[in-house]
Amino acid sequence: MSTMKDVFGKATRRFIGTCLALLLTIGTLFSATQAMATEVQAPVSVLIKFYPTVSEAEQLATIAAYGGTQTKEIPYLRIRVLDIPAASFDSIIDQYEADTQRIARIEYNHVRKAEGMPADSDYSQQWALSKIGWESVYDETRVVPGTAIVALLDTGVNASHPDLQGNVLNGISYLGQVNGQTDLNGHGTAMAGIIAAVTGNGEGIAGVAFSGVQILPVTVLDANGLGQDSDVIEGILYAIENQADVIVMAFSNPTFSESLQEAIDAAWDMGIVMVAATGNNGSAEATFPAGSAGVVGVSATDQDDALAASSNYGPAVFLA
Repeated sequence: MSTMKDVFGKATRRFIGTCLALLLTIGTLFSATQAMATEVQAPVSVLIKFYPTVSEAEQLATIAAYGGTQTKEIPYLRIRVLDIPAASFDSIIDQYEADTQRIARIEYNHVRKAEGMPADSDYSQQWALSKIGWESVYDETRVVPGTAIVALLDTGVNASHPDLQGNVLNGISYLGQVNGQTDLNGHGTAMAGIIAAVTGNGEGIAGVAFSGVQILPVTVLDANGLGQDSDVIEGILYAIENQADVIVMAFSNPTFSESLQEAIDAAWDMGIVMVAATGNNGSAEATFPAGSAGVVGVSATDQDDALAASSNYGPAVFLA
C-alpha cells in the first residue's frame, strides 16, 4: 500500500495540508516557515482508492468513521474524492493510512495547470505547418469527414467560433457548464483551433487536421486554467466511453499520480493515442501527464528547429 508518509514527513504534511492550494498554483515549494506565514485553512482534497473486496457499504462506513466529506466518486477505478479539514488533516489521514485492509492508495488531488497559449492569427504565421510538410498532403489526402474524434481535456471550447463551425461535438463539463461548448479562459478554444480549425474558409488559421476530425470538448480546467486530477481522471474515462481516438491534455504538474496513471492505462488498453504538453518552465524536471507511461509528451521547438527557450525538456519528452 502506498502512503502519503512515503513522500512527506508528518511535519511537512501539516503545512502542506494548510497551504496546498497556494503551493500547487505557483508550482514552488516554500520552506515550512514561509508556508506557515501564508496559512490558509482550506480543506485538502485527496483521492482514496479502496480494494476490490471492499463493498460499497464498507467504503461509506469507513469514510463515516475516519472523517472527511466525499465530493465525488469514480466507480470505474474505485476512487472516492474527499475534502479533509486542514485543522485535523494529520489525524484523519493517519487513520486511513493505518487501514491496510481496505485502503489501497491515498494521494493528494493534485492541481494541473494549462500550458502555452498560441498567438497565431492566420496561416501566413503558421510556420510550423510547413515544417511538418503539411502543404504536401493538403488536398491530396482523402479523408472521410468525421472519422476521428479528438477528446480535448481543457478549459472547454467556444463552439460558436466561426473557425470551428461544425467541428465541435457536444461534450461535457466537470465544472458546472452544460456540454463543454463554452470557454471562460480561451486556452481550450485555441487548442481546438490548432487541431481542427476550418481550412480554406478565408479566415482565421488552418487546422492541422484539415478534414475528418471532430473535437470532443471535455472541460476539466477552470477559468484560470487550473484543474484537479479527479476531474482529469473522469475526463479520460469519458473520452473512453465516447470512443475518442485521441486525447489531448495541454496541462502539467511536476507530481506523478498513480490514480491518473491508472486512468491513462485504461485509455491505453483501448488503443487511444494520448498527447500532453511537457510545460513551459524551461526545466528538465519531468511533468505529468506528459511523463506518464503511454502518453506522448511534447516539447516545443522554434523556427530554426531548436528547443524553444521556455519549453521544458528531459525525461518527459517523447516528441519535439
